[in-house]
Amino acid sequence: MKHARIPAAMLAVAAVLTAADIDAQRPATASGDPSFDVTSVKRVPRGTPPSVLLGVPPSQMTVRPGGRLAAPWVTVRDLVRVAYGVTDVQVLGGPEWVRTDRFDVEAVTRPDITADEARAMIRTLLADRFGLAARREERELPVSVLQVARGDRRLGPQLRPSGPECQPPSRPPGLAFVPPPPPPPPGGSGPSLVLTAGPIRCPALQVSWHISLRDVTMDDFAARLLPVVEGIVVNRTGLSERYDIDLTFMPPGVGPPMVNGEPITVDAPALGTALREQLGLALETERAPVAVVVIDRADAPTGN
Repeated sequence: MKHARIPAAMLAVAAVLTAADIDAQRPATASGDPSFDVTSVKRVPRGTPPSVLLGVPPSQMTVRPGGRLAAPWVTVRDLVRVAYGVTDVQVLGGPEWVRTDRFDVEAVTRPDITADEARAMIRTLLADRFGLAARREERELPVSVLQVARGDRRLGPQLRPSGPECQPPSRPPGLAFVPPPPPPPPGGSGPSLVLTAGPIRCPALQVSWHISLRDVTMDDFAARLLPVVEGIVVNRTGLSERYDIDLTFMPPGVGPPMVNGEPITVDAPALGTALREQLGLALETERAPVAVVVIDRADAPTGN
């Protein structure tokens, strides 16, 4: 039976790994492609729970202040998705292990690196460390189009223009408390460069049945719907302001949401109905040309 669960980003698990270091010192490439100064790739043993690395939640990729990349509990598909700026459903091909095997990746670069430079360095890391060969293509795929539901373009009560100050996110119904974020890593100051999501100024909260966002665009919201619909979401609302959003819905799948093995009671409609009633929005499915990344080859790394 399939149950929806709290995303790994909300888990507070100690980072205790016993995997051997697969790669360490990494000089610049002879080809001149941008690369990290030093890299470390550790295979996470199967069955190891998600973990936090340098204050970064599992499956996320962030350059910490000072120029240190942390990417805990990631798959090669995760790395490809970030390196090429696509969603998971836009990554095609490759052996099965690129979807299942997980790694802890750390790297060192200069402090003032940009997001585009970091993604280029991850592409170099993928080629050097995993023997990745990939190409971009365009294919016709199903997409979910986010649009305003009403002809008079009236929005729902839970979609409100943002004010000048960040309001706290709302608590998910059925959840007694919200887990605190992981503590910041020691040392370093200044903002982090998050590669796995667009920059959001205000605190946000998302579990499998509740999304609470503050001061976001419709493109931001469409990106947050990706793991819910498990597909590509295209924003065609025509809404250009920044909004506060609260959406509660029964997640797709069989059975109630689960937290730590216990079912959560959620009195909410299905996603489509919740979008219309709470936000005044709708998702419509169509086929459209979509840019994809095709993995032609990837080699499983081995210990030194």
